[in-house]
Amino acid sequence: MKQLALIPPPHFDADAFKPSGSSLCDRLAAYFKARSGQWIDGRDLATVAGAYAWRSRVSDLRRAPYHLTIENRQRRDGRYIISEYRLCPTVESEVS
Repeated sequence: MKQLALIPPPHFDADAFKPSGSSLCDRLAAYFKARSGQWIDGRDLATVAGAYAWRSRVSDLRRAPYHLTIENRQRRDGRYIISEYRLCPTVESEVS
C-alpha cells in the first residue's frame, strides 16, 4: 500500500506564523485565534503544530489552560476525506 505524505496546501505559508520561544500548543492557539470562526484544513494545522501529534495538540487546546472551543468536521474531496477545524468565537472575543 502506498503511503501519502502530508503536503501543505499551496496557499499556506508556515514561516509567516512562527513566533520564537513559544510551545507548539501556544503557536496553534494563536493560529486558531487569528482565524476565529474560519474552517482550517488539518494539513495547515499539521504544519503549524508539527506533523506528528497535531491532533493531540488540538485536543490539549480544549483543556486548561487554553479552554478553547474547537469544532471539527470532515468533508470529502474526490477520493480524500479532509479534516477541518475551527475555533468557535466566544462572547468575550466578539465584544473586544
